[in-house]
Amino acid sequence: MAITAGFALRKEYSYLYNVLAMCTIYLGIIYMEFKLHFKIKNYIKVLLIITFILHTGFGQYFHLYTKNNWFDKGLHLFGSVAFSLFFYAVITALINIYTSSRIFIFIVVSSIGITAGVFFELIEFTLDISTDSKHQHGLIDTNLDLIFNILGAYIAGTWVIYNESPLSIKIK
Repeated sequence: MAITAGFALRKEYSYLYNVLAMCTIYLGIIYMEFKLHFKIKNYIKVLLIITFILHTGFGQYFHLYTKNNWFDKGLHLFGSVAFSLFFYAVITALINIYTSSRIFIFIVVSSIGITAGVFFELIEFTLDISTDSKHQHGLIDTNLDLIFNILGAYIAGTWVIYNESPLSIKIK
């Protein structure tokens, strides 16, 4: 709430849409859990919230995206871990996947994370073209973002194969 008020006081209204989108996404996750009768582990939801706070609070409100180029790379890595775990948890909650192959699970989780990372880069590209913003700063920036997304996806894949408990719990 403080971040939202800060953006409003500064008259940076375009960032308020970002906050609104993130709140909508989080409420959508809660609704999806209720409607589809499963529960995402709390630590995954906390990772998503931290990602949202780092992005809006530190990256946009405190301008760390422009003050420190490595903040963006760290957030790509962290966010890729969070979203890889989240999307894998949703998929495994909706589709019964039974395998004991750790390499298969690693490949699936990593692929989900890498795909999400590419999707987010395409969103940045689309925003830059449609709103004349500056999310991407050239090919080197985009490639480094993709590399950190891949590293985050690999970390998430490693986490899943060494974590004994399932990432989502069916409630039915």
